[in-house]
Amino acid sequence: EERTIVRYIEEGGGTPGMSETWRIQTRRALEKALAKKNYVGAAIPFVGETMNKIMAPFMEHYIPAMKITAYLHDVRATLERNPELAKDEYSVDRQREFQKLWTRVEDRYGQVFYRTLPWNKFVKDIGIVSSLSLGWNLGFFRGFGKGVRGYGDTLAEVIATRDIKKLRNLPQESILLATYAATSFAMNAILQTVLTGEPPDEPKDLLAPKTGDSWPDGSPVRVMGPYYLREFPAYFAHLRKEGLVTGSYEYLRNKTQPMFSMLGQMYANEDYWGVEISSPFDPFYQRIVNNLKFIGRQYLQPISFQQLKRALTIGKPSTVAAALGWTLAPRYVSQTRMQQIIGNRYDELYERTRTREEAEASKEKSKIRQLYWRGKLDEALEEAQKLPETSRVRKAIEKRKELSLYVDEDQMIEFLSDNKLEDMNIDIPSDIMQFRRFPDHEQLHLLKLMDRNDLQRYIWYAKVSLIGSQDVRGSLIDDPPNRKIKKFVEDVMAGKETKPEFIMGRMYVNK
Repeated sequence: EERTIVRYIEEGGGTPGMSETWRIQTRRALEKALAKKNYVGAAIPFVGETMNKIMAPFMEHYIPAMKITAYLHDVRATLERNPELAKDEYSVDRQREFQKLWTRVEDRYGQVFYRTLPWNKFVKDIGIVSSLSLGWNLGFFRGFGKGVRGYGDTLAEVIATRDIKKLRNLPQESILLATYAATSFAMNAILQTVLTGEPPDEPKDLLAPKTGDSWPDGSPVRVMGPYYLREFPAYFAHLRKEGLVTGSYEYLRNKTQPMFSMLGQMYANEDYWGVEISSPFDPFYQRIVNNLKFIGRQYLQPISFQQLKRALTIGKPSTVAAALGWTLAPRYVSQTRMQQIIGNRYDELYERTRTREEAEASKEKSKIRQLYWRGKLDEALEEAQKLPETSRVRKAIEKRKELSLYVDEDQMIEFLSDNKLEDMNIDIPSDIMQFRRFPDHEQLHLLKLMDRNDLQRYIWYAKVSLIGSQDVRGSLIDDPPNRKIKKFVEDVMAGKETKPEFIMGRMYVNK
């Protein structure tokens, strides 16, 4: 039996264990550094080798065993369907069929055996060294492509023959693709229902379920599970923001080894979030310390730990999702089209490298806002009292505490509307703050792109030169740039549309 299993694996071109390429890189680097007594240079490969040892039970035993089991199951099913292959051992047809089965298994489970890749050695080595999880990404996209092509070929065959039974010829890759998508959608739907008490109500919920928390712009916090379907919104987001060529480049750049990304950030003296790593005015030794701290943060804080740490500042539902393995979805997944446009344009006009002090201050203010939006007014006030420049924020929180007796939302909205109370920005989402900062010609351009829901949210915060006042009675009604704006302003004049109130980041329209 064991000899038969080994023969099946050999004919498929597979390996019963983990590819040595995954194991030897950091080990060789560590051995080389230690042989030269380069203990500083041995630090990074030591961390990598330590992680390899920790992950060994999973990466070196569990996954290879799972791949072999799946492969042998497919081999036996193939031999049952085609008994001729069982009689003709080591034939070309049998080896070709078994190789297809092994490739399919690698596409499903990742950890591709690089030695069997039919690539130029130089190209293969460059791909292994420079990319992040080449085997996993290659396997998924290769299998996904075959699955999509299988649907196209089968559909064309059905149309050509007008025989619906041809759907039975769907290749395994196509069936796997449908099963993979259905499973990931079902898991996401269950998670959202558990966290929010509400089932998915839009297609986006199946890909990135809501947690029940909110971002500073009022959009819902979403998470993404450990599924490769998340790659597609990421790629299309780059296309929308940077175009085909630059967007594709940026997407692929994010797939490079963290070491290369880290070196690029150190060279630019700016981390992923636009915060300087070390001030040029710091002493030389301090700059070295800051760069070492930056390296430590990159290597000693796993992504899962960083995600959990960030989720803790957002809310309990997001923390639960992060603990279960779902990661916080990028902001663009939660945002509307107009929020994305405003955010991208704001970055183009005002984004710059921030100092560490500015980043820390921004982090503290964001923490105050998150606490406030989650209804933890006492904690938010306590944090605000630590910062001298947040006196207006403290007043706003104290004012809201006074209004907390209006437990009914309708009463709260009515009170705010009747008393014309300004919320001192803490209640207003960040996308509106960004829109309000734009010059009038930028605002006018954006207003022309808005639909009615967008106008309801933003038009009240346009420059006085455009709208005359917050009642929207200025030049837009005298010379409206398009029909949508004309109709909206006419409804404002007729009292059919009123300025919405924002309470803890959420928009309420007082009709």
